[in-house]
Amino acid sequence: MSTSSQPRSVSRLLIAFAVCSVAFLASCASLSKISSSLMNVKPLQFKIRGISGMRIGSIDIASKTSLTSFSIQEALALKNLVASKSMPVTFVLTVEAMNPNAGNNGLKSIPLTLEDLQWRLLIDGRSTITGGLDRPLEIAGNNGTTSIPLTVSMDLMQTFSDRDLQSLVNLACSLGGANGSTTSVALDALPVVSSPLGKLTSDKRIMIVDKEFRGK
Repeated sequence: MSTSSQPRSVSRLLIAFAVCSVAFLASCASLSKISSSLMNVKPLQFKIRGISGMRIGSIDIASKTSLTSFSIQEALALKNLVASKSMPVTFVLTVEAMNPNAGNNGLKSIPLTLEDLQWRLLIDGRSTITGGLDRPLEIAGNNGTTSIPLTVSMDLMQTFSDRDLQSLVNLACSLGGANGSTTSVALDALPVVSSPLGKLTSDKRIMIVDKEFRGK
């Protein structure tokens, strides 16, 4: 190798080293931003949105307000249910999940995946049944929201055995009837959430209600 070619080779090596160093530093800065962003990630927030499709046995109660709203045949069917010490109800409880994480430090907003939502349903402060998610759900950042329909099937008499027919029917109508409301409904829940870089573990449960979004 000639002596004139040696400086050029050294120059090429120095340039390559400089380029690699810049790329490495840029990569480190990017990873630092991502790490910082994940360190400050906010938890998902939840709110009860409403109840739909409520039935007592085979009776659709969407248009009912009280026991007097039922036909004679329906009232007899309800009476037979109570006589058998059972009042099965089914409905869909919709929960809304919100991801409050906005983009910062030049990064895009962070999507979060709700891997599971282990829940326990409370009605009038009484614990009823438990359940979870059928499948994971991704919630986009920047206050993105996703509706989560939870199918509920339970026996009102198992929880409210101290109530008579009229009281049980009025309770069902107050939840899923014509003037239904979810003010007496809550979910004691444990969300299982993951980010693009792994799970965000926590054993802190939250109480989901209808008046506001709540997170951990």
